Amino acid sequence: MSDFLVGYRDPLFGLIVFFALVFIISFFSYWWAIYKAREQDSRLRHFFHRFEYQEHRLPHPFQEPSSHRALLILADAFAKSGDYEAAIAIYLQLQEHRELQGRLEILLRLADLYRRAGFLERSCQIYEEILGLFPRHRKALRSLLYVYERLGDFEGALDVLESLEELGEGGRERGYIEALIATRRGDSDRLEELYRAGLARRTALEPLFRLDLPRLWRILREEDVLLVADLLWYLPKEQISTHFSLLRELYGAKGYLEGVKGSSIFELDLLLHYPKADLEFLYLCQGCKRRFPLPFGRCLACGAVEEMVVEMVVTRRRREASFTF
Repeated sequence: MSDFLVGYRDPLFGLIVFFALVFIISFFSYWWAIYKAREQDSRLRHFFHRFEYQEHRLPHPFQEPSSHRALLILADAFAKSGDYEAAIAIYLQLQEHRELQGRLEILLRLADLYRRAGFLERSCQIYEEILGLFPRHRKALRSLLYVYERLGDFEGALDVLESLEELGEGGRERGYIEALIATRRGDSDRLEELYRAGLARRTALEPLFRLDLPRLWRILREEDVLLVADLLWYLPKEQISTHFSLLRELYGAKGYLEGVKGSSIFELDLLLHYPKADLEFLYLCQGCKRRFPLPFGRCLACGAVEEMVVEMVVTRRRREASFTF
């Protein structure tokens, strides 16, 4: 008995018990998830069979409006509620019973749902399938461009962009994507070229804070200071430049410079007269007028590129901090 108690108090015995419990819980959780997935699949199959039975009882002209439209509404409801698995199952079932145009509608919804759920590779495959049927479909091309960009396949995004440009679309996106490629390669020369040519602004300037700060100070135009005001604000004092009046106002408000009397920008002027205040930043999309707490190159809501405006928000100073790029 005493030997058992000694073994029971042994840390190794406790670890064995712990890992055994973890294994048992994981085992049952795995099989429970499989059981629930099969149960849901069975319910969906039974649900589809009920619709199929009703279709055979209805006159032919009313089959499509009665059953498929109801299933579409149900799938849309599942998608809006976040039950992507159920919505995808219904869309997959529906696409097998639709003519070409109806199948296109289902494929677009299915690809969009996979994209929203985070299954980007699967979404990409469906968009490519759509373009195999309808090579000039604008919505599929634009959505595929977004997916390639999120996957980091910028060369693929440029290929899609060529098709959009042939259709008269594209706008600023070529410069934006080329700036992303240059950033990945660490190509400061190309970033400077894109910025000077007006093909990319914030997307070309932002990586230069990390890659080549002296080059940034050399090429930065005064009218673009506010576009990167958040990045300039967090630079350490030894890295700043004051060759523009707006930069002197910014760093006077930060407390780096003395003798700056005022600013034409309300937030900076307030900080110059109330040193206990600080700045935080929000990011406004000029396309859809939505605000975001983090900077972006492409708006997460409307997809516009190079439409971000940096907004200053005066707050109470909490602590001194520097920002490392």
